Amino acid sequence: MEIYKAPESNVETGKTQSTPSVFWKIFFWIHFILILLIPFIFIESPEIHYLDYIDIGIFLPIVVFSLFCYAYSKRPVSTTVFSVFFYLYIPWALFYELISPYVLGIPSYGEDAVIDFWLVIIPIFLLPTFFAQYSLAKSPNG
Repeated sequence: MEIYKAPESNVETGKTQSTPSVFWKIFFWIHFILILLIPFIFIESPEIHYLDYIDIGIFLPIVVFSLFCYAYSKRPVSTTVFSVFFYLYIPWALFYELISPYVLGIPSYGEDAVIDFWLVIIPIFLLPTFFAQYSLAKSPNG
């Protein structure tokens, strides 16, 4: 005769959400500090293009928000919102960082595009950002 039977649970075992490493927190703070330096670009270069305003006003806040959420394991909005962020940011980033400066000749933040170390630096920031946004766009349970 069983006196106490534990209640059944709907929790799936084996699917735990891992917390991101310290790398992601450092990556977030580097991103954040670099974004805080953007107003100085406006002072330094009067040739800011309207694409820069779109990047600063729309996409950089999305990037900072997404990186913060991923680095600190926060999900204040639904997975659907993160999916929209992800699928909007990928074409924008590819257009703004590669097509606009190198194909159309539109300088980013007033700086003419030349094939140099920026082609190495840009993927160092974009690829982890894409990964973080993709991870947030997936369901936390699998």
